Amino acid sequence: MKVFILTTVMAPYRIKVFELLGKGCELTVGFEVLHDMERNEEWYVKQSENFKLVGLKNWEKGTKSFHWEAVKIIKRDRPDLIVLYEYSTRTSVVVANIADRLKIPYMINCDGAFIGKETFRDRIKRRMIHHASGLLAGGKSAEEYFIHYGGGKEKIYNHHFSSLCTADILGEAVSEEKKCFLRKKLGVRNIGTILTVGSFIPRKGIKELLEIWKIFDESYQFLIIGSGKEQDCYFNIIKDMKLENVKIFPFMQYEELRSFYMASDLFVLNTKEDIWGLVVNEAMACGLPVLTTDRCNAGKELIKEGKNGYLVKAGDNGALTQKITSHFRNADCSQMANECLYTIKDYTVENIADNHLEAFEKTVLAYRG
Repeated sequence: MKVFILTTVMAPYRIKVFELLGKGCELTVGFEVLHDMERNEEWYVKQSENFKLVGLKNWEKGTKSFHWEAVKIIKRDRPDLIVLYEYSTRTSVVVANIADRLKIPYMINCDGAFIGKETFRDRIKRRMIHHASGLLAGGKSAEEYFIHYGGGKEKIYNHHFSSLCTADILGEAVSEEKKCFLRKKLGVRNIGTILTVGSFIPRKGIKELLEIWKIFDESYQFLIIGSGKEQDCYFNIIKDMKLENVKIFPFMQYEELRSFYMASDLFVLNTKEDIWGLVVNEAMACGLPVLTTDRCNAGKELIKEGKNGYLVKAGDNGALTQKITSHFRNADCSQMANECLYTIKDYTVENIADNHLEAFEKTVLAYRG
């Protein structure tokens, strides 16, 4: 089967899936965007082994540019199936119309979503979703989103959205002895440890986390890992508030991050909005309980309150503080770690690829009647 996927940036979690898909079909992937201003340049994966990677012409201009090259590839190669991974771009709208004209089935992928107020663009969205031959939903929020915008339930194929390989998920909880060893190795203190990982941008809520940190004494430490435009702001808050139990580390690849996840006691993602939040998956894969907000779909779908983590209302700093304090006073950390590992065990890129290949075959067969 020949498949053409249209997507935006060369996200590592996407590339992992595409590499596995390329073993089961003849795959070409067109990338519309070279850079995302919120991401560190080292984050991208810029090569492929099992699929044809195409950086579409003028991709440095991102979605502001219409990429005719995608249309040329479709007309030249006549794929059996087109998959729109980010379907809200100008190019994806045109590609969906071209697919209809050329009698090529197309599928739409959604990792997660929040349903907002109706706009003019939603008319286009409804048409695309209604006309799609198949819909790939990365979770409950994505399924609800598709149904809200006119997608038939019979066309929806569900999968567990993730960036993790099976080998990334620990087989057992990290012992206190190993946590002590890792903290020493990482050069941090052997005390109650809270971790956050992400881009240093307002949406991630790190600034607000720092502002409430003054109530936590020297028996706790707060580790922040990432990069971005708010970095100087964080350092100024740390200096002005004399927060000696906070450390900021630069951007790291997941292989390096794993040691920090395993060395910590609680992961906090104080996001104002994440359509998913893959760091939640990463933390749980290391047996690390997660505290996040009701504007994080990963948290809403994966967290069992008090068993593997906690949810608070976005912007409720009082609840955030209370949950952190309560966790260190009352939580059975070993039991929560095991619950995290159980929850996340099926959230792997291998399962995503298997699900997609099955969905591709069913969609094409149904389209051909």
